[in-house]
Amino acid sequence: MKAGRFERGSTLVLTLTGHGLKDPDTALESASRPTTVPAELGAVLAQLGL
Repeated sequence: MKAGRFERGSTLVLTLTGHGLKDPDTALESASRPTTVPAELGAVLAQLGL
């Protein structure tokens, strides 16, 4: 890389978000509390409505 430019043929990967996940405070404010269930098959199925 010279003078802030990438070489021809380079592969660039960009992550663009507009939902605030890069800002932990925003992510925590907008997220709901996770649902917890006992580690039992019946409880998990019931939570899933199955």
